[in-house]
Parts: sequence; C-alpha cells; structure tokens
Amino acid sequence: MLKKAFGLVLTLLFTMALLTTHVVIPQTLDGLRLITFGSQSCPHCRALHDFFSKNYVGMYTFFWVEDKVGSELFAYLAGVEVSYGLSTNYAYAVPQTLVLSEGRAVAIVIGEVTNVDFWNGLLNLKPNTSIPIYLGNNRLVSIPQEGLTQLITNINYTLKTSAITSTPATTQATTSSNANASGANLTGVAVVAAGVVLAVAYFIVKRRKP
Repeated sequence: MLKKAFGLVLTLLFTMALLTTHVVIPQTLDGLRLITFGSQSCPHCRALHDFFSKNYVGMYTFFWVEDKVGSELFAYLAGVEVSYGLSTNYAYAVPQTLVLSEGRAVAIVIGEVTNVDFWNGLLNLKPNTSIPIYLGNNRLVSIPQEGLTQLITNINYTLKTSAITSTPATTQATTSSNANASGANLTGVAVVAAGVVLAVAYFIVKRRKP
C-alpha cells in the first residue's frame, strides 16, 4: 500500500510539474504576419478580430489599447507615424494593423478591411526601405523602414516574455511574473496533495500491523 501511495505522489508531482512548466506560452514574431492594435469597445476592431480568426488562424495577434502593454506599443507606433507627417486623426485611430514579412513591417492598415484579396496582396509583399500606410484599402503615405525598427524589437520582446491571448473579452497579456505566481500556487497544491496522500497511506499501513 505504501508503495502505491508513493507512486501516486510521484504521479501528482509529475503532473503538477507539467502544469507549471506550461503556464507561460511565449510567442515570437516567427509565423506572425498580422499584429493589430484595437480597442475592446470598438465594433470595427472586434469585427476585424473575427475576420482574422476565420481567415488567418495562427498568423495574427491583437494588442488591446485598454492594457498597459498594448497602449504603450500603440502610442509608440502612432508617435512614429505623426513624426513622419501622418495626421493625428489617423495615427491614433483603431483598428490599426502591422503587416509583417520576415519579421519586418511591409505595410500598415488603418481601419476595418474584411477583404481576403487585399490582405493576401499585402502578405505577399517583401520588406522594403519604405512602409506604405493605408486608410482602409486606400494608400495614404509611406514611412521609412528604420522608423519602426525599435517598435518591432519591442513587440518581439513582449511576445517572448508574455502569454498573449487574442480574445477580445479578456485581458490582452498575462505577464510572466503573474504566470510564475500561478505556477507557484500550483506547486503548493501539489505539495499539499502529496502530504495528504502520504499521511493517509501511513495510517492505513499502521492500522494493518498486528
């Protein structure tokens, strides 16, 4: 009986170790082609989110401006656009999508566009020295590639250190520190459970002794 109890303890600890290992699921820019900044209260943002979820599964992620990380990254993007002459009316509008290729921006789209051909055309672009900005499917201006280098670096860092969810009704990012706290709680549960199993096994064995 005691051997069985120890086996159960090991199984519990192994299971909880797996859970704590997978609390944080970091991403990178590899495979991500569409990065959108939007507001959870914006119907156009939610419609674009639904469109991407149906047509570009695994290729997109959303940063919600209600969250600290999302708002900081979006403010940086808008600031760059304004510095190169884009009107603040457009620069601070959402939804706003970065189209990536080979980890570099190839286009920026302001507004809700639910046309697969339009997005496929942008996704076929290769990195260039300039990045076109579209309002809907109409081209406005272009900004130099180097203007977004730091933003792309910041986004990549955020994806590597955060567990991102693209669900509109939930918070955009769960930081690794919060995830580690959850992992610590799960480990505590495993230890308590193991202790209970050992205690029960001990009393059962003790009662069976002549």
